[in-house]
Amino acid sequence: MDKQKIVELLKNTNIMDLHCHTIWSDGIDTADEIVKNAIKYNIEVVGISDHYKSYTGKHLNINAYAAELCEIKKKYNLEIK
Repeated sequence: MDKQKIVELLKNTNIMDLHCHTIWSDGIDTADEIVKNAIKYNIEVVGISDHYKSYTGKHLNINAYAAELCEIKKKYNLEIK
């Protein structure tokens, strides 16, 4: 397949990143920063997939985590899935 065919295929494809970690586990960005970057680079779907317990031994505060993700979902609802 030549380069132009690949470019055309990608133009008609949903670009997704379904495995993102935030500062809630072992990532370096907040969930808000991840979503902002996804919008900036035309990534249409983002999956935040933090560890409940990271290798650092830090446990996820599931209630605060869920509340933050719900707020981000509301904030960017029309811009990303």
